[in-house]
Amino acid sequence: MNSQFAHLKCLANKPILYIGEVGAVNIFKKSPDPHYRKMKLFKYGISDNVYRRIAYSHMKKFDYFDLHLIRETPVHRLVESLLTRELKKEGIHVKMSIRGHVHRELFVLENNSTHLEWVEKKVDSLIEELVYIQNTK
Repeated sequence: MNSQFAHLKCLANKPILYIGEVGAVNIFKKSPDPHYRKMKLFKYGISDNVYRRIAYSHMKKFDYFDLHLIRETPVHRLVESLLTRELKKEGIHVKMSIRGHVHRELFVLENNSTHLEWVEKKVDSLIEELVYIQNTK
């Protein structure tokens, strides 16, 4: 169906954490606050079949899905939970209804790659820390 994500088919049955930009949803474009209109919306999540999740689910629910980060890790569920907590602490986690579906794994960032780099580094450090803890048990 969606050939731009065909390379992800090889990740079926693997524990994946991913982050993708889903654009500036109309709610942001119409905001009277010019600062808020500059925000990009990102979706993050976990899947054991990331190709199916993105190509068949997210591409229907969002205007587009631009994959920014993908990590295979056995601790993907715990990383997602801790990432949610970190995003809430930073005040960038959002929950909203888009096309009749409530999305809870969303965050907003300014049009600044530094902020996305912070999120990516946070994911990598959580994975490293949790895998280390898991391996020392």
